[in-house]
Amino acid sequence: MNKKLAVTVFVATVCFLWVSTLAAQTTTTLYGTVTDKTGAVVPDAKVTATNTGTSQSRTTQTTAQGEYRLDFLPIGDYSLEVTAQGFKKFVQKGITLQVNVTQRLDATLDVGNLTEEVEVTAAVPLVNTENSQIGPTATSIRF
Repeated sequence: MNKKLAVTVFVATVCFLWVSTLAAQTTTTLYGTVTDKTGAVVPDAKVTATNTGTSQSRTTQTTAQGEYRLDFLPIGDYSLEVTAQGFKKFVQKGITLQVNVTQRLDATLDVGNLTEEVEVTAAVPLVNTENSQIGPTATSIRF
């Protein structure tokens, strides 16, 4: 390998690691389980997290175990919407995602039509129940 190619590979690797580290510091994960009122899991429910500041959204489906996971969400304020065939729409507003705080948010669906909606207005606690890691909240990033 010639010296110029080795330097190029090194620089590219350093840049990739820097960008990966930066992304990891400004994103977080939102996950949970979707159940009905009896506690039975709801597979194949559509789960959408929307950043209320940017209106950008990410969507996923629940697994056969009723679980969902949205990784690499930019930090900020979110609303969560869950829909499933034969159930009322579930909406949770006021979710604040912070750096390095994996947020769990479970949803309980009521039986009904998709045109009916249940809205939860209570704020989600900012307690990290997954590990003892504490991370700062980033408010802006400058390059």
